[in-house]
Amino acid sequence: MYSILYKLLIALLFIMMIFNKKLKKFYFSHVKEEKFQTRGSVVWVHASSVGEVNLSETLVEKLSKQYEVILSVMTDTGLSQAQQLYQKNDRVIPFFFPLDNPRCIQKIVNRHTINLLILIETEIWPNLISIVSKKSKILLVNGRISDKSVKNYRRLKFLFSNALKNISFFLMQTENDRDRIIELGAAKESVLVMGNLKFCLEISQFSESELSQIVEKFTLANSKVIVLGSTHPKEEEFFLPILKELKESEKLFLVPRHINRIDEVLRMLQTNQINYSLFDGDVKKDAQIIVVNCMGVLRKLYAISDICFVGGTIDETGGHNLLEPLYYRRISLFGPNTLNVKEIATELKFRKLGIEFETPENFRNLIDTEAEWQNSEKKSEIVNFFEENIKALECVEIKIQELLEKK
Repeated sequence: MYSILYKLLIALLFIMMIFNKKLKKFYFSHVKEEKFQTRGSVVWVHASSVGEVNLSETLVEKLSKQYEVILSVMTDTGLSQAQQLYQKNDRVIPFFFPLDNPRCIQKIVNRHTINLLILIETEIWPNLISIVSKKSKILLVNGRISDKSVKNYRRLKFLFSNALKNISFFLMQTENDRDRIIELGAAKESVLVMGNLKFCLEISQFSESELSQIVEKFTLANSKVIVLGSTHPKEEEFFLPILKELKESEKLFLVPRHINRIDEVLRMLQTNQINYSLFDGDVKKDAQIIVVNCMGVLRKLYAISDICFVGGTIDETGGHNLLEPLYYRRISLFGPNTLNVKEIATELKFRKLGIEFETPENFRNLIDTEAEWQNSEKKSEIVNFFEENIKALECVEIKIQELLEKK
């Protein structure tokens, strides 16, 4: 059934590509013959987008010490991030996932010695799973099925149940995720609750000279630094009152989630007569707002910031990684829509390591009262929080070893 629907979908896609150049470019950039070569045992990691690429960073780095890792991604920004993260590691090869195209997947399996396929979060691609399962074990890591997606999975259970049976083991985030994946067709004995791998991410540490370059370039030494990270269109509009009325002692970095939206963001600022500088560009002396127009900068900004907002929490996206600011010992600020990161948001609010707000006025108040809610005591609590949650990564490493030994 899935094969028939897949062929119909591809046929429809070809018709749509006649009228849509972007769609045509997207399709042919993914469904093409990959030329990369591997020399020995390979672990294939599939991460959909930037979030999953970042999430799997520590795991991929550890795997690459023993195996070559081929890392497939779906989005342009995900591929860019992967290429940047592993530019100095020639044992990790990022490439576009071929949209579950069986011919392309079969070629990859034939050309490389795949010892294990690791699916990050709930990336269920029936053709990928069916073809790879004939040659190696498959492990789903950090699995989650949100309230939003569970309804779709239930409706399409007839398409995915066979694929789930071909996955060797599932490591799910919560008991709720565990129950849902079993309901959809996973074998009960093949499912375990691991916690959340996001708690175990070993974020890049930056040298003092790397951070001081940013501080000096934008004259931040005596400023309160505000970072709006991974923002979407509705969020940038939401923060307009803040952007228009920054205090003299404040500087704000605006970091859109998708780099290809920079022109749109700049038009919004120009329409509202808001002065700005570009991060990768000349600095205007009177500009308090810096728009980040390059990849790989957000974490550095969190490391030098005073106020950190995590995007995707004010519009309908459902939230990005609320933990990233915490890795740099900063409290995470976010809006009310945390559907995709619900458990993390609840935990952070309970521990007072994250603060939810609803209006621009609320955010302005948080900026003004920062000394009251962000202090050295909170930094110690953040350290304790990560130490408590390090076991999730250990759980993944143990299961990977077990599956590789069974091969």
